[in-house]
Amino acid sequence: MEYVIVFALGMLSATLLIRWLARRAIDQLVEQLAEVAEEKVEASELKVELEFEQNIYFLYNSDDGTFVAQGNTLADLKQHLNQRFPNRTIKIVKGDPAVLESLKQQIKDINENSSSVGSTS
Repeated sequence: MEYVIVFALGMLSATLLIRWLARRAIDQLVEQLAEVAEEKVEASELKVELEFEQNIYFLYNSDDGTFVAQGNTLADLKQHLNQRFPNRTIKIVKGDPAVLESLKQQIKDINENSSSVGSTS
């Protein structure tokens, strides 16, 4: 009878240990996958600085200061960026607040115009 109890406790202990080790391995794998996904997002994202001079928008890489694109309007910028960086997300990280507001307003106007094109009211 003692052997059965010891055997049962041993099996229970082994099962709990295996479950704990499996959970730990799964958690580590999930953490590694999250890190890889974050690295991919960062690699596909281009951080830029925005300047506005003589009615022209200029974008420069915020990491090394190299020229990225220019345009007279948001549409021009978008076209040039899509040509040079078709699979990348552009994130403006620095720029004159008034110029940033101007771009935000252009985006808002474009979105409003595009949503009203399909409506019949």
